[in-house]
Amino acid sequence: MVRDANESRRAGGRVSRLGRRSVLRAGAGAAGLLIGGGPRASRAAPARQDGSSTLGGRWIEADGFGLMQRADPAQFIAFAADFPFYALAPSWSGEGDPGGSVELLWSADGVTWSEPLWIGRAGHSGRPDRDGRTIGSLVSTPGASFLQYRTYDSGGNLSPLPGFELDYIDATAGPSLEQIANPATSPVFAPPPVIGRAAWGADESLRFGRGGNETFPVEYQTVEHAIIHHADTANFNDPVLEMRSIYYFHAITRGWGDIAYNYLVDFMGNVYEGRAGGEAAIGCHAEGYNAGSAGICLMGRFFNDDTTPEMHNAIVWIASWAARNLDPAGSAPFHDIGNLPTICGHRDVNNTTCPGEEFYVQIDNVRTEARRVIKGRDDPEPPPAQWYAGMQVITNAESTSLRTGPSLAFEVAATVALGEKLMVLQGPASNDGMIWYEVQGVSLSGWMAGNLLIPDPNPNPNPNPNPKAAVTDPVPFETPVPAAPVEAGTPLAMDEPAATVDPAAEPLPADAPVGGDTSEVANSGQVKGSELSQEAGTMFAAGTATQVIAGPLNLRVEPGLWAPVLTALPDGYAATIVAGPVAGEGIAWYQVVTPEGVEGWCDGAFLQMP
Repeated sequence: MVRDANESRRAGGRVSRLGRRSVLRAGAGAAGLLIGGGPRASRAAPARQDGSSTLGGRWIEADGFGLMQRADPAQFIAFAADFPFYALAPSWSGEGDPGGSVELLWSADGVTWSEPLWIGRAGHSGRPDRDGRTIGSLVSTPGASFLQYRTYDSGGNLSPLPGFELDYIDATAGPSLEQIANPATSPVFAPPPVIGRAAWGADESLRFGRGGNETFPVEYQTVEHAIIHHADTANFNDPVLEMRSIYYFHAITRGWGDIAYNYLVDFMGNVYEGRAGGEAAIGCHAEGYNAGSAGICLMGRFFNDDTTPEMHNAIVWIASWAARNLDPAGSAPFHDIGNLPTICGHRDVNNTTCPGEEFYVQIDNVRTEARRVIKGRDDPEPPPAQWYAGMQVITNAESTSLRTGPSLAFEVAATVALGEKLMVLQGPASNDGMIWYEVQGVSLSGWMAGNLLIPDPNPNPNPNPNPKAAVTDPVPFETPVPAAPVEAGTPLAMDEPAATVDPAAEPLPADAPVGGDTSEVANSGQVKGSELSQEAGTMFAAGTATQVIAGPLNLRVEPGLWAPVLTALPDGYAATIVAGPVAGEGIAWYQVVTPEGVEGWCDGAFLQMP
């Protein structure tokens, strides 16, 4: 039976992964059956990459217990790692059963254990795996220090797997998401805000072998197709930690020398640079079809779960940019496939269920929306951003739930009283019909639905530093190969036609704006706000204290409708004039600063003095 890349299995059905885990106590059950019959744990010796900021340990069964075979394969083997780890992947000799699997439990303290997890062979054969080994799937183990496991053959029988090893990973060192987040949720015909390798903390030493040679030298080929994957990891994991863990898993555990995909997208709409080398660099995401394709990976698994609107719009943006010189709704021959859609799923080229059934049925929508983005009209619209990182808010109800993740499925971390002062760390992330934000208080942090928050009427004049300071100054995304025929990096002027690569389409009128008809904010692909229905009124001098009227009011990076939206300021929110007015599109634009120190441009017609 062909099994998908990262599918777990157990008797009686699939097991949920550890992101939302329940725990059990080690005792008379399977968790207490350790090698030798007692709670003896061997300590694993780490095999780290010299100079690496990501720690990687390797438990080698033969070294831990000598070469003798276990007398009873039904007993668990246990070990204690020398540092807490947050992800792991098993592997065994290529001479062993390729259909084998591993039953595994992990613990942070050696007392409370996770539910059993069954791990099978990883799919996604982009390059030959390290030493011809069979590599298991990458799984999340947040803060584990202890592990116990036993192995099975392809028939489900307890059996040793020769040359068994476990790679465990701590990728917590490096930038946090709050420091680098720059969501790509408002697609327009321009380069999306890609978070570069340096920004997300890629350890470039992992790309080089012991002799100093690049394991996977960068080569280029013009992009002809975009192939969409899912990572088949737990949904709503810490995206930056996951980026660094996937990178280590691909580069070291699998021996590929780099991350497989060209781009990765998280649930909040952030797009990350994957494969080193920038645009048109050949990755290793689809065996036999890497050359000439851009690999785009959704972080998470989407067999039954849908993407968030933020993730969907980011996929549309990066897919439309990767396919901007093609017809994204068309198809063409590719290698040995006679007619392959320009934007397709991994299952269209390899024998896999990737990118999951729930997302695969949405790919046709991605094609349609990407074509519209390239033509400069009818861009998809993200949900309105109520709050932005660094904004000071308070709860508006008693006993509001603070959860461990952006969904009702996550546990309640704390119950918060009415009027609790909080600062927004990141968001939005849409799920369960709600828009979620990560917030932090004096002694608590977690995720809360945006409708339970209101602006703090008495904000701290010296709040903590804005955690999203990098949003308006992202790390440049380098493109070593010229991208023809569209000039990258500069938004189209309002009097320039939006370029089109659809050979059957008529060019847009010369005065067509990038985002479509400026009479409707929804068609600009930006967050809804009050910008277009009033004429310029009161003139404001620098230093004037104002407040928003008839909000929400879009706060933009630059004075123009083409500029990315930072957030939508709610009605009554305070803002101080910094500069302006600047005339453009019939709007008098003012640069303002919020009480938290975030600056942006907005329509002065929707400001008034208190």
